Amino acid sequence: MCAAGLVMAAAAPARAETAPSGTETLVVDPARAVEIALRSHPRLAEVRAREAQTRARRRQALAEAFPRIRAEASAVRRRDPGLLNSPNFEDLADAPGFDPSFLRPIPVTGYDYALKLEQTLYGGGRIAAGLAALDRDLTRQELERRAVELEVARAALVACYDVAMADARLEVLRAERASRERQLQQARDLLDVGKGTRLQWLQARAGLAGLRPREIAAEEARSAARVTLNAALGRPPMAPIDVAPGLLESARLDPLPPVGELLALLARRPDLRALDVQRQVLQLQQRLTRAEARPSLRFAGSLGISTIDPRNLTDGDFSSWDAGVYVEWSLYDGARRRARVDELAAAERESLHRRETLASQLAERLARAVADYR
Repeated sequence: MCAAGLVMAAAAPARAETAPSGTETLVVDPARAVEIALRSHPRLAEVRAREAQTRARRRQALAEAFPRIRAEASAVRRRDPGLLNSPNFEDLADAPGFDPSFLRPIPVTGYDYALKLEQTLYGGGRIAAGLAALDRDLTRQELERRAVELEVARAALVACYDVAMADARLEVLRAERASRERQLQQARDLLDVGKGTRLQWLQARAGLAGLRPREIAAEEARSAARVTLNAALGRPPMAPIDVAPGLLESARLDPLPPVGELLALLARRPDLRALDVQRQVLQLQQRLTRAEARPSLRFAGSLGISTIDPRNLTDGDFSSWDAGVYVEWSLYDGARRRARVDELAAAERESLHRRETLASQLAERLARAVADYR
């Protein structure tokens, strides 16, 4: 399959059916191998799970912009001797005609229920910065998933052709064995009629016997190629698998464009683009950290009933409510935010250097691959 075919196969959506398993032999061609790998490979499942986690974190961050409503109810029995512990209680007890036993605390059960509402009015830009950072992080993870998809598709294609090559090597050795067996028989026939020598017969026997180590190595290579193909498709290592016949006969090599054009396309690689987006994420995280130094404004209120008599739980005279606006402002945190911003800035520089290093390595590998291909 050509390079363009690899990209098209990796980009094609996977069908929903599952690959055969158990004792049934799965027969694949390159397109089918790529399809199964993109659907079943554990690396892709791991990457997709990380994307799902980030989407869930984004929903959590978005929830900060919406009101929070909760219902509370309680039935609490208490005995409060607070008045008896007052330092002025003795003055009250010495007052003429006052009976101190009237203030003796008694247990009482209080009943309360209420609806409470909280709403962030101003967060100093934290919510917007957090959402923007998570959106860019999702883009980065999608690019990383795309890079893994291309790697998985390539591994499936290579493993598929390796199995075909291993089968072809065994076919060559079988043909060579048949030829050498005929040569041995001819040497034996000539020796029997006196037209050949024993040396020729022994040489033919040695040539036939020398095939066995090569055949054993080829059989082991074929078994290893099938294990590798199963691993590339995300299947059990020893699951029965084979490739479609005539695979090598239908393969073709397309001409490559000039090296300069290929190098110009490197910037479109998902792994390089993911590093570009990662720097944007780190910049947004710096903005989010700085926003923590700004004041935040929130509204909080509640409405409910508070009584000591259950019969009053529906009486509006026992209703209670409160409403207020609260300001929170972190004035000093021991330079924690400044250190966090410095850490993120250093990570941004590291990401830039890592991209430059990776781009240089990819350019070198591409030049070598083009030479090998040609």
